[in-house]
Amino acid sequence: MKSPASEYLFASACCKFFSTIIYNKPTNFIDSIRNFDFECFWPSYSTEQKATLNNIRVALDSENNDEINLDYFNLFVGNFRKLSYPWGSVYTDRDNLLFGDTERNFKKFCIKKKILIKSPYNEPYDHIGIILLSLSILFERASSNFLLNDINELLESHLLPWFYRFITLMKENASTLFYRSIATLLEQFIYFWEQELEIDVNYPRLYK
Repeated sequence: MKSPASEYLFASACCKFFSTIIYNKPTNFIDSIRNFDFECFWPSYSTEQKATLNNIRVALDSENNDEINLDYFNLFVGNFRKLSYPWGSVYTDRDNLLFGDTERNFKKFCIKKKILIKSPYNEPYDHIGIILLSLSILFERASSNFLLNDINELLESHLLPWFYRFITLMKENASTLFYRSIATLLEQFIYFWEQELEIDVNYPRLYK
């Protein structure tokens, strides 16, 4: 049985993995992932996870960089609209504003918890890639102090209220097996910790 410290360090590494894939252009990482057997080291979070990891490997072996790049662009960047908006405020704000209460509240949370992440982009702070990187930092801290309150707060108040809607859109709209499988793996990971930490979310009305 793994120690809690090891479990939290593994969770931290998983969060960094997801953050990298969703926040960065595939050209920055795809070949590195393709050439690394990450699935051999992945912790077990669900009985279905092995099949999901296998699908990611199949996608990496069968889908080329151009296909994956285009899918990333359509999902998270877009010319006029995105197929799966990566910012929380888009879902929780009645007018789908990018800098809504969700963004402001998460930024306040990060300042309070001394989570300092400098984005290279001029965009709202409640990007799921930044949230996952923040979660990675909190899991790493927990591996030393075994305190989970900040992790609970981030998940309950800043990610889970809109996370599953984001995942649904990502799975429905992704044109590649790669991003569909990444969405499924991320869903399995977050769901595991939601259950493990017994988080009770008061889900708001969503507008996207």
